[in-house]
Amino acid sequence: MNQKEHSLDSDTECILKFLTRHPYHFISEVDISRNADGERRFASEPNWAHPALSRLLALNLVETDASSKYRIRLTKLVSEEVLARKFISPETKILLRQTGVKIYPEWPGEEVG
Repeated sequence: MNQKEHSLDSDTECILKFLTRHPYHFISEVDISRNADGERRFASEPNWAHPALSRLLALNLVETDASSKYRIRLTKLVSEEVLARKFISPETKILLRQTGVKIYPEWPGEEVG
């Protein structure tokens, strides 16, 4: 299944945005329910995130660990997006590329060297 083939509802988009802010951490369903859409929503519907997380798992957009905590699936696109936010000076970038370290582009369209 491809993400582009399926439209995501507001709950799944809210969870994806929350998990994107913490790409390397597995987060419990309760913490996702509490923090992704606010305390007020959690107080009225403590399990609101469960159906959305099930859908995201079915779409392979999130992954779980052994203790049933969730994180966004680290695809190449997400990894590049997270790494692109870190500033690397042009001089450092040249040195890293000369030593064979793979540098991700900072802006769309910039070639990877």
